[in-house]
Amino acid sequence: LNGDLETNPFVPKERKEAIAREKLRIAVY
Repeated sequence: LNGDLETNPFVPKERKEAIAREKLRIAVY
């Protein structure tokens, strides 16, 4: 699901960045 959001051109850049930060946060903790 997250991969689809990241590759979907209609998803706002802000949303993609939020997803990226969430993934980093999960990876750190």
